[in-house]
Amino acid sequence: MRAAVIDKDRNPRWPPATLSEVDSALIAAHL
Repeated sequence: MRAAVIDKDRNPRWPPATLSEVDSALIAAHL
């Protein structure tokens, strides 16, 4: 939403930026 409406740059900023930055405990908590 921010990328399309506020900044209009169409480049979303996802936290975390890459899949390798995702903590395995966070994944386990969702499964």
